Amino acid sequence: MKENFAGYSIENLINTKINCACKECHFINAELFYGNFIKNIKLVMKNFPYSKVALICTENSFESFGKSLIDFLKKEGIVPLSIIVNNLSDKVEDLSKLFCLPEDLRCVITFDIDLVNALSYFAFVKQIPLIFIPTSVNVKGVFNNKIRVTVDGKEDKIKITTKKYIIIDEKLLVAQKKDLLTAYLNALTSLVSVIDLRVNKTIFSKKLCENCLELINNSIFAIMNNLSKKRSIKLIEEGLKLDIANNFLEDELYNSSYFAVEKVQKALGEVNNLTKITTVFALLELYKIYFSKKQENILSVPNYIEDIEELSKITNQNEIDLLRRVKENLPNFFEFENKLKKHNAKLLKKINAILKRKRKFVKIFNALLEETETVDYELIKKSIYYAPYFMENYTTLSLLREKGILENL
Repeated sequence: MKENFAGYSIENLINTKINCACKECHFINAELFYGNFIKNIKLVMKNFPYSKVALICTENSFESFGKSLIDFLKKEGIVPLSIIVNNLSDKVEDLSKLFCLPEDLRCVITFDIDLVNALSYFAFVKQIPLIFIPTSVNVKGVFNNKIRVTVDGKEDKIKITTKKYIIIDEKLLVAQKKDLLTAYLNALTSLVSVIDLRVNKTIFSKKLCENCLELINNSIFAIMNNLSKKRSIKLIEEGLKLDIANNFLEDELYNSSYFAVEKVQKALGEVNNLTKITTVFALLELYKIYFSKKQENILSVPNYIEDIEELSKITNQNEIDLLRRVKENLPNFFEFENKLKKHNAKLLKKINAILKRKRKFVKIFNALLEETETVDYELIKKSIYYAPYFMENYTTLSLLREKGILENL
C-alpha cells in the first residue's frame, strides 16, 4: 500500500520504512526521545554498556549541561571523553582532531546544532551513532544525508547513513529570539526552494516526491503559526520534518536560488537578518515577473564574460569553472522555457499565495528583531545578479538571468 505521509507526526516519520507513491521506500535511521535528557541517555546507553563515548560541544554547552552528563556517565561505568570546541563549524576539516579519539569509541554526543554536520560525518566514518540533544529550536541539518568535505582544495559530497538518537528535553530549550529568527528564515527560504524544485522537475523531467513537497508546505506554515506562541517542542518537531523532507529529496531543498544568493552575500560581507528576509521576498517578486506576462518584452542579454570576471574576483572561484556552468545550460534555455509554459499559471498562483501572506510574515519577523536594522539593497541586487553563476543546480534564477530580467535590477 502506497502511503501519503505528509500529515504524519514526527514519530511516524522516523525509524519506519515508508512506501511512498513516488515509488521510493523512504527511511530515516533515527530514534526520538522526549523528557529528561539524563534519563533518556541512560536508555540509549543500554546499547553501549561499559564503553567509551565522546561528548563534543562548546564551552557554554559543557558548563550548562555537559558536566552533569559526564558525572552521570562515570557513575554508569562508562568512560566519557570530552572535547571543547571554541570555534563552531559545520566543516569536517575544521574538526580533524576528532580522528585522534580512541578506535573503540562507541558513540558521540553533542548539544550544538552547528556541530551536527561534521559529527555526522565523523560518526559515519567510525560506524557509530550520534546522540543529539537540542538546546534551541534551531534544528536545521539534523537529518542532512549529504556532507560536503574539502580534500586537497576540492569539495566533494558524501552520502552518509549515520544512526541518530534525538533527545528533546523541554527544560533545556531556550526560545531565544536569534534561534526563533533562524527557524523563521529556514521556513521562508524553503518556500523559495519549493518553487525551484517544481521548476527543476519540469525542465529536467525529474521525479519529485509530491508527498515531500506537501510535508514541506505543512511544516512551513506550522512553524509560522507557532513562532509567535514560542512553542519550542512544536517548532523543533516541524523543523525536523523539514529536514526529513530534505533527506527524502536527496538534499535538493537546500540547493535553491536563495542559498546561492546567500553564498555570494557571505563572500561580499556581513549580512543582517533584515537583508536576508528582504532577499527572500525580492526573489519571489522576481519569480512573479518571470511566470507572468510582464517578462515577455524584456530583451536584455547578460554580458557573461564581464560578469564572470567580476564574480571571480568576489568569490575567488576559477573563471573557467564559472564559464563552464553557463555553457552547459545556455543551449537548453529555449527548450526549458517551452517546457515551463504550460506550468507558468500554476507556479504563479503558488507565488501569489505566498506574497498575499507577506504582511503577516513581516509582522512576525519584526516582532523577533531585537534591534533596528537597515536593508542593504545594493548587496541584495548584486548578490541576486551574480548568484546564477555560482549555483551547482539550474534553478529559476538561472532562467531569470538568461531572459535578461536580472539586467534590470
